[in-house]
Amino acid sequence: MRGLSERNYRHPRGVIPAAAGNSAVEGVLMRILTLAALAIAAVVAAPSAHAQTYDPKYPVCLQVYTGRNDFYFECGYTSIPQCNMSASGRAAQCVVNPYYEGGKRRNKKPRRDY
Repeated sequence: MRGLSERNYRHPRGVIPAAAGNSAVEGVLMRILTLAALAIAAVVAAPSAHAQTYDPKYPVCLQVYTGRNDFYFECGYTSIPQCNMSASGRAAQCVVNPYYEGGKRRNKKPRRDY
């Protein structure tokens, strides 16, 4: 193979360039792959949003903590003392249900007699 430089070496499948690839293109591709991996990791690591579980039939809810930022509500109590008895010894606290509908009175129209 005397006389052929590394750049012009003929391979059975074609010419093999001296450099394995274009470093500018490889740099852009690596940045895109890195950003895609970071975006996927951020989506996976984000906590999921839970629907509020306030029951409008009860005035008091028990907020139970299950982790550092995780909690859920048990709305089935009619008074704070009743809820406090259930919260005793647990990582929980009693809160007033902001969606309680029992205290609101409906405006009833007077009934007409025909």
